[in-house]
Amino acid sequence: MESVAKILPFVYTAIILFFLWKKNPLKKYEIPPVWITGIFLLKILAGTALWAVYTYHYTDRSTSDAFRFFDDAKIMHSALFNEPVVYLKMLFGIDTNDPAIHKYAIKMFNWDKEYNYFLYNDNRTMLRFNALCMLLSFGNYHVHTIFMSLVSLTGGLFLFKAFYRFLSDKKYLLLLIVFCIPSVIFYTSGVLKEGIVLTGLGLFFYGFFEAIAKPKSLVTWLAVLLGTFILLIMKIYVILCLIPAIVYFISSKFIFNKRPIIYFLLFHVLVFAFLYLISVIFPDKDIFYMLFKKRDDFSNVAMLYDAGSFISTPDLMPNAGSFLLYIPFALYTVCMRPYFWEAGSMLVKAAGLENMFMLLAMCLPIVSFKKLNSLEKRITYMLLVFVLYLYILIGFTTPVLGALSRYKVPALPVLFIICLFYVNSAKLKKIVSFKHL
Repeated sequence: MESVAKILPFVYTAIILFFLWKKNPLKKYEIPPVWITGIFLLKILAGTALWAVYTYHYTDRSTSDAFRFFDDAKIMHSALFNEPVVYLKMLFGIDTNDPAIHKYAIKMFNWDKEYNYFLYNDNRTMLRFNALCMLLSFGNYHVHTIFMSLVSLTGGLFLFKAFYRFLSDKKYLLLLIVFCIPSVIFYTSGVLKEGIVLTGLGLFFYGFFEAIAKPKSLVTWLAVLLGTFILLIMKIYVILCLIPAIVYFISSKFIFNKRPIIYFLLFHVLVFAFLYLISVIFPDKDIFYMLFKKRDDFSNVAMLYDAGSFISTPDLMPNAGSFLLYIPFALYTVCMRPYFWEAGSMLVKAAGLENMFMLLAMCLPIVSFKKLNSLEKRITYMLLVFVLYLYILIGFTTPVLGALSRYKVPALPVLFIICLFYVNSAKLKKIVSFKHL
């Protein structure tokens, strides 16, 4: 069985590549199959690189997200042969207080979370993903990398399809943005939460824009619901940042439609006022206190494990005024750091180098600016609301540079898509000698 497990990664890769080449999910967009197969191979290489980094550089498996869910899933998987009913209960989240589950849960480091903040325990989602993969992997970690690469590839395809209708004249640039941003392909191709988050985000945006065009289509609403569900069980804070973005998009059609920038600014004032009122009326749901505690707990864990990229931050108090003053620092930190020249691991330095190229790439609309119509403005402002709130949330709660570069992965493709809206393809073709963009 062990010898069979060793060849499984090559078998599964060959099968998936065959179907991607044969079916070519990008055929409708007149993109050759070499693109989708090449992207999939690149994702496998990136996922394998992540495995190598966390195998040979960061060697503590118990604290590494790349391995801790995989290792715990082996314990869950063992219940399949000993107590199949208990296995199914753990897999589907049925009667999780059953004492029969406890003897397996106590052996797992990640079945329960020390800091949960009354939110869904997304650790269990990763355990279940790995447990399902083990039905076909026979414990070979690289098979899990291949399956996660396929899952995130699917999510990227939905994200591409969501915005193709608006950016069809720049389809290759859109494809590169969705799949080839270095930190995005690195973290979404390994056995981490980010790959599934990208899938949820892709499904959500695809279903949302399809629902606008075809409001009576059941399939589009199912995509929205499925994307929402995936984000709820993986990273609920992504949904919390999407909600105001969607509210902005819908309301902007009726309110200050001719003054989108004015309403954009006013909208944030209204959101902040709403959060403040909630914290006053319902003190046990005080979002400012919860974020303060999250940041405090993250800092304590970082210091406990001596995180090399821990950064000092201004004093933050659990009240609205302190958070309002902290926003510029939070945004600057997430957008600009890590710097390429500051001390840190090779992942931190790679993130710093990526930041430098990102700033250069975001200047592209300056040399080929395109004036947007009303709908395009509403879409870009909606996307900007999502990125802005996600960046603020990350900046509030994450004082570790290595984690910053990973947590902002869901926002990066969206940020570059915003820039792409403002790029005039005809002007750009005069500057660069590419026939197709």
